[in-house]
Amino acid sequence: MNKIKFIFKSIVDLIILGYYKLYFLMKKSKMIDTWLISERGIDARDNGYWFYKYMKENHPEQKVKYVITKNSIDYKKIEPEDIVEYRSKEHYFYFLYAKKMISAEIMGFSPNEQLYYRLNRYGIIKLKGKKVFLQHGITKNFNNYMLQSRTKLDLITCATIKEQKYIVKQYGYSNNTAKLTGFARFDKLVNLNENYILIMPTWRKWLKYNTSLFGTDFYDNYMKILNDKDIIESAKRNNMKIIFYPHIIMQKFLKEFTTFSDNVILASFEEYDVQDLLKKSKLLVTDYSSVDFDFAYMHKNVIYYQFDNTKYRNEHYSKGYYDEGKDGFGPVCLEFKDLKRNLLEYLNNNECFNNYQENFYKFFENMDQNNCKRIYDEIQKL
Repeated sequence: MNKIKFIFKSIVDLIILGYYKLYFLMKKSKMIDTWLISERGIDARDNGYWFYKYMKENHPEQKVKYVITKNSIDYKKIEPEDIVEYRSKEHYFYFLYAKKMISAEIMGFSPNEQLYYRLNRYGIIKLKGKKVFLQHGITKNFNNYMLQSRTKLDLITCATIKEQKYIVKQYGYSNNTAKLTGFARFDKLVNLNENYILIMPTWRKWLKYNTSLFGTDFYDNYMKILNDKDIIESAKRNNMKIIFYPHIIMQKFLKEFTTFSDNVILASFEEYDVQDLLKKSKLLVTDYSSVDFDFAYMHKNVIYYQFDNTKYRNEHYSKGYYDEGKDGFGPVCLEFKDLKRNLLEYLNNNECFNNYQENFYKFFENMDQNNCKRIYDEIQKL
């Protein structure tokens, strides 16, 4: 059913694209010196948004536009004169004629990411503007979706030396395309260090199209944490709240999770900003997500809960250069009993994972607030 919907939507979108191309051709439209910035077209809270903010504050001489849907909860964060409503006529115009197209998703600046990724990959559509991928997480595993032969990107920003070398070697980018700049959102990562434990698992390919999570290992394992009396009571004694914030793809299942305690917060995408949660939290519990690097950038520890490690590596992403067990910023737990033990140990002694701190400095060449400036300088060179 999902495939049929995609095909039907793609046919409709191709007709719309053809119409606008003809329309703008008749209007004798030409390239304009505008930078089109976006994330997924529905939000403004990741690398795209923070780079947009940097441009407004530091380079007002450069015209920028931001793609976002009118019903987005982040809509008001964008200056009214900069808004390009997602899939509007204006969006198609800038998509076809803007000099620079900058996004936290590979084709997030397009009116249909999946479709235009394919059209771009096979050379069916050749965009005039330079394509810049700000990324939304540090690349540490292999995903053929990112191969240079498929994306044809003009610039991809990297946050660590190891990541840059991996992208050049495994994905086929040149050193002139994969640049060590840091991530735009890192400029705003300031440790607020409030009494929160943030539980933030990533998504699973085999669960993406489920209608429910009931009965899955994912559901059962996180329900154990959210309802474990020892963990919750220990958190209470230490004046710590537990926040559960699943990946955006898994957010649709959030309503299925329950807890008996008002000390546990089930956090939705609409009500909570992920960067705000990262800055406020003292400890992160995640699995394979690259959000652990954001946490490490602020010199804070992580517990990795990888109860489905084998399945994840076989069916989601195979392991790349980064091994949480050797390179990570806290202990790796494969079973709930190990996770519980480490959580309780941390709650009793916040410094128990200090021996992992040396790993903070192994990955980041620059731990500063100049990431957006480096990105800007590289885009200027295109």
